[in-house]
Amino acid sequence: MIETEFTATQTTLDGPRGVPTALVYDSVDPYAVALILEPGDQEDVLWSVSRELLHRGLTSHSPIGEGDIKLGVCDEGEYHVELISPDGYAVLHFPTDAVSAFLQETAREVPYGTEADFLNLDAELTDLLGGTG
Repeated sequence: MIETEFTATQTTLDGPRGVPTALVYDSVDPYAVALILEPGDQEDVLWSVSRELLHRGLTSHSPIGEGDIKLGVCDEGEYHVELISPDGYAVLHFPTDAVSAFLQETAREVPYGTEADFLNLDAELTDLLGGTG
């Protein structure tokens, strides 16, 4: 398991505020990265983000992604993340070097393009069907 922690900057109506944030990668789910926000005044918020989308965002200077998550590098060189849900909307900025270093570490564990080699589809199917395998 690979984890990196940093403080994201959230843009709010009251101005910017720091939000403790973690990115977590586990080769058991090789296509996904857990994005955990710890706002302090409420429960932690967990988003599942495509590792490939996070990677492509490092080279995009306009938001990419469809649906609930859009990301890319903004003019200030920070990693820009927009999260959209029925409960609200958040704009966060991450240190680009932290995201890049995290993704490089995940690629050492599971090289891009080899994710399927790390899946145990028989076990996943057994779990989904409620079997004992």
